[in-house]
Amino acid sequence: MTETNEQQPFQIPQHILVLRDLCIRTRDADCTRCGEACPKDALSFPEGKPPVIDDAACSLCGICQGTCDAFASTSYTLTQAHADARRAVMGARPAIITCVENVSEQDDLASNVVALPCLAMLPAELWAALLAEGADVQVSIDMERCETCAKAGGAAQALYAERIAQAEEWTQRNVGFAPSLPQAADEGLFAGLANAGADGDRRSLFTDMLSQLIMSALVAGVTISGKAFGKNIATSQSTNIVH
Repeated sequence: MTETNEQQPFQIPQHILVLRDLCIRTRDADCTRCGEACPKDALSFPEGKPPVIDDAACSLCGICQGTCDAFASTSYTLTQAHADARRAVMGARPAIITCVENVSEQDDLASNVVALPCLAMLPAELWAALLAEGADVQVSIDMERCETCAKAGGAAQALYAERIAQAEEWTQRNVGFAPSLPQAADEGLFAGLANAGADGDRRSLFTDMLSQLIMSALVAGVTISGKAFGKNIATSQSTNIVH
């Protein structure tokens, strides 16, 4: 057997951490909200001290993060979740929020899908922030799978439903439902055609596609005649296309 000195890449251990300075229990408050929300009973409460996490019992669902600011994860933070959702809606696409338990090995997810440890890890304030920013937010989840989820169980379903409802009330905007997870194979220049609904602006979609084609040609160094270029643009903008 040949020995090698190759080192394995360092991986940060996955843990949920308690941020002592943000926990009101250190200021004589008798708060146990995080423990009530935890689906694994992984939290204990020493007198006058922050909660203690039983790492062996913790499933890393992140529900405590959505319940109290005093919790953070070494693997996936709320800041990352917000950034991923904002990145997902670039290009006028909806941000599809799902959980990792809802993703199969056969899935090759599109770039606008955000897979969380659990939907209940997002507080109502984060759902509201996305809606207030004008993002088209949709969830894709198997309700029956939520009920039997080994990571968070049926309690998680009630939690994320309550938090979404609160965000919708605050913003007067709605979170949609996606019946299936978009796949990477569905993405591309013409993918938006199939998804342009009754309220979609197909003419602007074609204009955007034309702009992308022109930019691609310019980047590739293709010489476009100014006269022909202008004529084509004028034609594309003045022609009425019936859909």
